[in-house]
Amino acid sequence: MKFTIDRDVFAEVLFRIQGVCAQKATLPILASCLVEAHKDGRISVHGTDMEVSVSTGCSAEVSKTGKVALTAKRLFDTVKSVPPGQISVVMEPNFWAILEADRIRARIAGSRPDDFPALPNVEAPLPITIPAAVLLDMIEKTVFSISTDEARAAFTGSLLSSTEQGRLQMVSTDGHRLSKIEVPLEGVEPASLTPLARGVIVPRKGIAEIRRIVARDSIISLDVRGDDLIIVSEQASLAIRLIPGRFPNFAKVIPNDLDHHMRVSRDALLSSLKRAGYYTAKTGNTRLTLSDGVLEIYAFDLDAGEFNERIPCEYVGEGVTAGFNYRYLLEVLNVIEADEVLVDLIDTESPTVIRDPARDEVLYIVMPMQL
Repeated sequence: MKFTIDRDVFAEVLFRIQGVCAQKATLPILASCLVEAHKDGRISVHGTDMEVSVSTGCSAEVSKTGKVALTAKRLFDTVKSVPPGQISVVMEPNFWAILEADRIRARIAGSRPDDFPALPNVEAPLPITIPAAVLLDMIEKTVFSISTDEARAAFTGSLLSSTEQGRLQMVSTDGHRLSKIEVPLEGVEPASLTPLARGVIVPRKGIAEIRRIVARDSIISLDVRGDDLIIVSEQASLAIRLIPGRFPNFAKVIPNDLDHHMRVSRDALLSSLKRAGYYTAKTGNTRLTLSDGVLEIYAFDLDAGEFNERIPCEYVGEGVTAGFNYRYLLEVLNVIEADEVLVDLIDTESPTVIRDPARDEVLYIVMPMQL
């Protein structure tokens, strides 16, 4: 194998696979990436941790085809550290690789390409084609609600599904809060969404790699093949091992009859909750009290002190008080786009619904807590 490539281009390609090539992997080969030089003047680079696989590539001046497994981080660190310009990569018979750039010559220990794990099939065509911005926006609106509790595996990912109305839906929950977004897809035939009709649970790691690799201005294609979600973009293709099992029935959590409706400035509530956090950092316990035209935020900690703030709001009705973990409220407010936020409460023990007036397709639920 022998090829010549621009340093910046090669570094960008290698960056895309760094997230799945762990240095301290259970299997040593998983710390490596598979580099292939093809006769059509392209190189491809593959990385996997057996849960998420990433394949990417670019054009290069290929003098001799071949492939080799090289330690991903060492190769990336070497490439990005050399001066700008052309880099030559040559594989030796012992599967070491010689990298030359300017006055630099490095020999990188490698492994047999046959030792690299087989990768899922990501060949096109894939039935669902959408703008990447749609999926990335859905992830942004829901990722913070994914649970980190490995004991409840179904909660450690987001549900990605299609609806009977031909919409794409993503839901995440950790049992304390829930995020849901449902968007229409222009130009997409409802029949093409069949692979997602039953819903799949995409793990947090896979979602993180989508956010890291996929460019917002690109077009992506999706499919479910066996136990994997396949995503192909202009930059790379991903095969994400799905979480088995059933996602909780989130529809039961969404209340229908809401008694207390408030509209308040997003920035005012966000700033007030941040200030309250200075006085309740240990527990997160924060009390919200609604009365005519006023929302009161209260926090108390024996060591930190006491905080109280009253901000104006649109609310008419009986007074109601509920306790919340202020961090959960902050995370919702951080992804709301409108200048105002709608908050609907039933009582101090039932789910509280938070909505973005600018995005009817987005809904958040935060469970109150006893103070």
